[in-house]
Amino acid sequence: MRFLKLLIVLVVMILGVVIAEMNPGTVVLNYGLGTKEVPLSLVLIGAIGLGAVLGMIVSGVLLLRLKYKNAKLQREVGKVQVITHGS
Repeated sequence: MRFLKLLIVLVVMILGVVIAEMNPGTVVLNYGLGTKEVPLSLVLIGAIGLGAVLGMIVSGVLLLRLKYKNAKLQREVGKVQVITHGS
């Protein structure tokens, strides 16, 4: 498992270098309070990173919701088992 994580990190880093080399131009980034000229590759990597973080947050929320529902159903199953075995 550790090797797989290392491999994924390595592939992402290589992709970052490839994206940076393929997009050497600069763009004007308007962030509301001002503007700044930044490399296009930095904007692309930032957008990909932000998408990954937002995806993990949404997945985490959904996972927590499913865990809560699972625990609730497990409690209901326990109650039913007590009732059926008790009579």
